[in-house]
Amino acid sequence: MKKLVVKVGFWALGKSVQHGCRFDRDLQQELRFFDDGFTITLEVFRNFAAITWQKQGNRLVFKGFNRKNNPDLKVIIKDPTSAFKMILARLGIAQAYAQRRIAIEGNTVYAMVLTRILDRIEAYLFPVFLSKKILKQVPKFGFKQYLINALIYLSLPF
Repeated sequence: MKKLVVKVGFWALGKSVQHGCRFDRDLQQELRFFDDGFTITLEVFRNFAAITWQKQGNRLVFKGFNRKNNPDLKVIIKDPTSAFKMILARLGIAQAYAQRRIAIEGNTVYAMVLTRILDRIEAYLFPVFLSKKILKQVPKFGFKQYLINALIYLSLPF
């Protein structure tokens, strides 16, 4: 059951990052740190699940459930239980880093950029009462951000 929840959550996260970067100017500003073709893999240790993004233009494109050999940045969640908690919004990214549940292969600066991107996406995906539990600071959303929120949800199947 955990594996299914993590895979579905990773799929939703992968697509949400892709579409969020397409609509949100703050996310596009974060992407300026990555060169075109920059590849990021997020995986759970021991072949449990993995997703990959690649920077193309001003967004990260979701490349599916695969492990890219030698990505520019690899983020490894050390155990399936941690991944499960993160997908269910019971554990935030910053808390997982602090508890050493996540390992990074690549430049730490790029990992921090990815953390800011994922924090912003989590703010879009989760309601405020959940976001308050997992994010250091919940961003203030205006009409435009709620519109982006709706666009992300509507574009998930595509």
